[in-house]
Amino acid sequence: MAVSGHGNRTDPLYEHARKWMVHDVNAVCEGAFSAGASRVLVKDAHGPGTNLLAHKIDERAELFTGWGPLGSMVEGLDSTFDGLMLVGYHSRAGTERGVLSHTFMGQIESLRIGGIEVGETGIAAAWAGHRGVPVILVAGDEAVTVEAEELLPGVTVCAVKRGLNRESAITLSR
Repeated sequence: MAVSGHGNRTDPLYEHARKWMVHDVNAVCEGAFSAGASRVLVKDAHGPGTNLLAHKIDERAELFTGWGPLGSMVEGLDSTFDGLMLVGYHSRAGTERGVLSHTFMGQIESLRIGGIEVGETGIAAAWAGHRGVPVILVAGDEAVTVEAEELLPGVTVCAVKRGLNRESAITLSR
């Protein structure tokens, strides 16, 4: 599972956002283990890769913090995994009502793979597909779920917030 999120450590809501993200990650871990997963690897893919509250993550899951040499937001994923779940992902740069929409680390305005414009979801899907691993879940705001359904027909999506603009949303998390 790759977990993404953006925020600023000085933002007054940052600590709340960390708790919301752990809640979402643990819900996905619970679902995976209940469905028979024997291993769940969580990749903290925000900022320096040390934003998830490690002591609060489902104790059955492994947590990959920091950054590796190649896999970026899905570091640690290889062909031994049955599926990739993208939690807390954002829609590509410029997406209307995409909360904190960006393509990659906020520095790339447009990226195409095989002629298709992609953001975080498409980049992760390409990396996973190269390893023979399907994306089985994309969770984030409504905008990224629409993007995921267009890019990955049949993928399961879960919208946990409705973006009003790039900087605000109505969220299910508390």
